[in-house]
Amino acid sequence: MTKINLVALGGVRENGKNMYAVEVDDQIFVCDFGLKYPDNELLGIDVVIPDFSYLTENADRIAGI
Repeated sequence: MTKINLVALGGVRENGKNMYAVEVDDQIFVCDFGLKYPDNELLGIDVVIPDFSYLTENADRIAGI
């Protein structure tokens, strides 16, 4: 039986900075990758991106974007 997981890696319950991946057996497919423009209190920051450390740790399993 095929094992399928939907993984939310960022942006849940917030506007922007979203990232979702689908795991099918041992493969990862990145479906969406967004960014967020910072609020005024984050001086010097141009964009905010999701934490993609899970993807870097599992880079050999990424089959598509």
